[in-house]
Amino acid sequence: MRRAWRTVAMVWALLTGCHLCRSMPVHVPALYTDYRVIQMLVAGGAEIPEQAHLRVALELSARTNVMPLEWGTRQRLPTATFQGKSAYYELTRCVQVSVQKDRLRLMYTRFVIDRYDGSSGAAQLYLDSQGLGIRYFRQYDIKASMNNADLGTWTIETHSKWATRYGEASAMCAISLINTHRIQQGHLFGDMWALQLQGQLNLDTTRGLPPPRAQGRGLTTHFGVVVPLPRQHKVGVWVENALGGIWEQRMQRIQAQVATNTVVPDADGFLRGVPFLQGTVQEITKPLVLQKRLTFGWCAPVGAGNVVMLLKAAPERAYVVGYVGRANGIAIEVPRGRYVWYAHRGAWHWSVGISQMDFARARQVQVSLAYSLPLNDSAVRAEKGRR
Repeated sequence: MRRAWRTVAMVWALLTGCHLCRSMPVHVPALYTDYRVIQMLVAGGAEIPEQAHLRVALELSARTNVMPLEWGTRQRLPTATFQGKSAYYELTRCVQVSVQKDRLRLMYTRFVIDRYDGSSGAAQLYLDSQGLGIRYFRQYDIKASMNNADLGTWTIETHSKWATRYGEASAMCAISLINTHRIQQGHLFGDMWALQLQGQLNLDTTRGLPPPRAQGRGLTTHFGVVVPLPRQHKVGVWVENALGGIWEQRMQRIQAQVATNTVVPDADGFLRGVPFLQGTVQEITKPLVLQKRLTFGWCAPVGAGNVVMLLKAAPERAYVVGYVGRANGIAIEVPRGRYVWYAHRGAWHWSVGISQMDFARARQVQVSLAYSLPLNDSAVRAEKGRR
């Protein structure tokens, strides 16, 4: 499977460089995930446990509009024509450990994201190169970008509550200290015809730097509020990375002209043995901006559960409509067309999302799993007794 993901990213890495006048935002882990936002809406705010809790969460997601994800396991792709105007591929892995006591929560998150965007020509070049072969007389207009990050964050979050006319409102604010381990950002503009690729490659990357020099530091802030309305309705707003950024990130800046008819990437997705790759490499230090997220939520009680609606800009605009019961929930995300199931049993919480019921055709998959454990001895014994 690991080889499959690397194969999917291989040609995208070839088609990567950047306009240095533009700075792409760095993706950081979502503090207020859809599942947590829904929980806070239903509960009327962040839950404050009676005793300290330890929570461990894992999440893996992959999505693309180029081909079904199952094709990444194949040695050769079927013949396919890309129909869209722009293409993307995104793979995200996240591990989070948090401890909450009263109104304070401390979290550590390790987050890795590989994100590739390209034109229809870049997507078609990938499909052909991994299928029956690149077409000799087909011209591929290539515009592609890469935005990869591997980072860890330490977050301190605090909650507050107050009484209103219609019930109890709550607010959350948090500060995250960011430590970067790997950053790769870039774009390439070029074209390929008669098996010859020519283009301009510009890339800012931490690859090639010793690990201590590749690490960057940053700080960011997050805010959220949930307010009750008449008839037990609730609304909430969450803003992530409202203020802050990465102060100084050391990187290597690569500017090169590319002329090649071969694709031979190494294990990190970089080119090796290219017939013609001429340019400059220099070490730079620059600040980086963080990707902002904005989420608006609304919920209303219906029967034994709640109807929930979310409007997200993270960074693409998306809408979530769902129904959440006491132990299970279901939601659909538009325009991505992803179906998500939420469930919890005792201390276990999980969610599964997929864009097609037939996995062989799915282009979006997301799985998350979390476990909460009370930290005082009596609660631990009670939890073991329930199991």
